Amino acid sequence: MQIHEMDHIKIHWTPGHTGIPDNELADEEAKKAAAGDSSLPHQLPKQLRLKKCQGHILPHSKFAAKQELYSNIKEFQKDIFNQSKRAGYALKINSILPSSAFLKLTKDFQKRYTAILFQLHTGHALLNHHLHQTTKAPSPTCNYCSHHKETVTHLLLECMHFSAQHTWLHHKLTYKMKIHTHNLAILLSHPKCVCATLKYVHS
Repeated sequence: MQIHEMDHIKIHWTPGHTGIPDNELADEEAKKAAAGDSSLPHQLPKQLRLKKCQGHILPHSKFAAKQELYSNIKEFQKDIFNQSKRAGYALKINSILPSSAFLKLTKDFQKRYTAILFQLHTGHALLNHHLHQTTKAPSPTCNYCSHHKETVTHLLLECMHFSAQHTWLHHKLTYKMKIHTHNLAILLSHPKCVCATLKYVHS
């Protein structure tokens, strides 16, 4: 299209997919371009021509390349996590791991508290059930109630030795925040619960 000095161009915003013929046509052409169906090289502006050994191609969008890279990294991380032995246990507690939500949840935490929280998610915590599996403890049972295995569930929900801490946690979350505390996933994943849970573990 040639534009002469007397020509005027007006740009108006229009909502997408509302039946405006020219807008629908532009959308179809954009989809074709995204799929690689571009104009012939000699019809493109010089800035969009990139010489290669064979013909001319459009340069890649820097933003799109970064987005694709980050997406591939996330998928790679997810695959590694899903193949780990601890994935099944952790996903029962938090089905979206690994995710940016966990990073957002712990972004203001000290590193040691983030580590403790993730260990509780995976069952890889310094409790006898795990330590016994790694030959670091003689028995998997709890030191305070020897007929129960010392698991994350036992520590946070069951061990009567910590009844005072249980009462504090239950009162803080149930009465003050109206949150059900007899659920491991909520205690370790709910943004309003995590700090209280870590204080309980610390105590």
